[in-house]
This record gives sequence, structure tokens and C-alpha cells, in this order.
Amino acid sequence: MNKSFYISFLIAFVATSTCIAQQNLVLNPSFEDTISCPFGPGEVIKSNNWASYRGSPDYMNSCNSDMVSVPNNWGGYQQAASGNAYAAFATYETKIINNNAREFVGGKLYSPLTIGTKYFVSFKVALSLDVDLQANCASSKLGAAFSTVPHNEFNPAPINNDPQVYTNAIITDTLNWTRIFGSFVSDSVYQYVMIGNFFDDNNTDTLILDGDTWCNASYYFLDDICVSTDSLYTAQYNYVGVDVGRIESCFKIYPNPASYLTTIENPFHEPYSLKVMNGLGQTLLEIAKIEDQKFQLDISSLENGLLHLVIQNKNKQINCKLIKIAN
Repeated sequence: MNKSFYISFLIAFVATSTCIAQQNLVLNPSFEDTISCPFGPGEVIKSNNWASYRGSPDYMNSCNSDMVSVPNNWGGYQQAASGNAYAAFATYETKIINNNAREFVGGKLYSPLTIGTKYFVSFKVALSLDVDLQANCASSKLGAAFSTVPHNEFNPAPINNDPQVYTNAIITDTLNWTRIFGSFVSDSVYQYVMIGNFFDDNNTDTLILDGDTWCNASYYFLDDICVSTDSLYTAQYNYVGVDVGRIESCFKIYPNPASYLTTIENPFHEPYSLKVMNGLGQTLLEIAKIEDQKFQLDISSLENGLLHLVIQNKNKQINCKLIKIAN
């Protein structure tokens, strides 16, 4: 590499990426941040921020080697769209006695939506056809709904035929991930997002794919959820470890690049937490509470390359990039 170009690149990098605000409003959008490894059905709550907002959606992660692993699990064989994990949920079931059996995956947003603002939403799904799950059909109306309050399996979100974003298409691809994309103008200060089929049985179309005469269940894998005010960003969203967005004047990180110590200067005069991750989204260091206005972070033991610093205070989460160079 030309030396002058390398120096110019570093100057540009520091100038444009000292501190980056979150553009994707979805926390843990690819289910990679794991509270603990799942070992059975209905454990989406083991993925940080996510929970059952109706029914008992599942969590698949490669840390498990059995029925809820990735890529092999009781739903079949499916590589993650990003990383090593994804969720799974039923969008239609007739084997259950109750009508309108559904599973919703839900979680909190980084910040509430603003009334009157247009938001874009995307997420990826892949159909599972599996004998053990009696999943033999595909369904329409997969979508995203927003709520001002959280829900759970004991206080489930309603099936109201009125989600903010959905598709009429019947998603039948079991090999590739299909992106669902849409937009809406927020009419409330929504703080939670849910993914599922929010239409009742009478308003849901199904397609039997195993030659049977009866649709038992539709079951889908879910990955890479995005909510943003940027249409292009959302339409092309792929999780890469840390989301990047517009530049803000906030925390200062210097020197950058660094080999031993780098200083984090906090302009807000309030405590914050810090997480250091690599490009795969794996956590390398984590500090629960930092109160110093100027904190020296020791990165000497970490591998060289690009690091992502996730800084969280009471008001927002911001993501900063740091280059670790040889000692």
C-alpha cells in the first residue's frame, strides 16, 4: 500500500468514524447476542432482548449441537442469513385445537418511534418443511407490528388484521432467505417491534407443499431484522456485527489506531457501559460501568484489526470503530 494513501486513509477514518450513532433501531437484530445457549423449544428469550409476544417461538444457535442448533435443527437444515443464530416461529397451525394459533417474536427498540416519521422495515425469512414438526405448508401475511407496551405468552399481542408492514405473498423458499420489506408512518410512540402473522385464519392464505390434503402448520426461520428511517439502508440490510449510521459529535476515541491504550472521552458526564467486539460480533471485553470522563482502555491483549466499541448510557447506544495495530 502506498504510504501516503495509508496515512490519508487513517486520517479520514478517524475523522469520519470517531463516533457512530445507531441507524438500525432493532436491538440484537440477528439474534447473535446470546444470554445462554438454547437447549429446547420455546427459548427465544435466551437471545438478548427477544421474547415470546405470543405462543412459544424458538431460538436456534450453533452453540447447541442438538435439535435447536444451526444449521441442523428440528426444522431442517438452514444456514443463518448472518452469523450463527436465528429465531423460528409458527405463522399458521391447524393441529392446535384453538383457532388462529400463532407465534410472535418481539423485542424492544433502541429508542421510541417518532409520530409522523416514516420508517422502513425489513426482515428475512426461510420456510421450514419438517415431518417432526408437522410443518407441511407455507402461509401469507408475514409481517411486522409495533406496540407501545411489551407482551408475553400470558398477555399475548392481539391478532388484529392490522400490522404496520406485511406481505400478501406466500413465501415458499426453503433454501434461500427471502427479505420482506415495507414502510409506514408512525402514529404512536412505539417502543417494541413484533414479527409474525397478525391476520386471523380467515384472512390468511396457505399452500400445501408435501402433497397432503391438509395444511397442518407453517413454520419459518427469522433473521436480520431492521427498522430505520433510511429506505436504501433497510432494503439492503445485512447484519455485519455492528450497525453504522450517521456521524455525531459525541464520545472521542484517541489515539485511533492504537496498539496498547486508547482514551475514551465522555462528553455527557454520566456513567456508561462499554462492550468491545470483533468483526464477527463476538464480545471480547465488557465493562458494566465507567464513570471516568477520560477512561483508558487497554487493548494490548486483543488481536490486530477492526474493533467495534458499543457504548451505552441512559439515553442512547452509540457504536464507535477502533483499529488495533501491532505493538
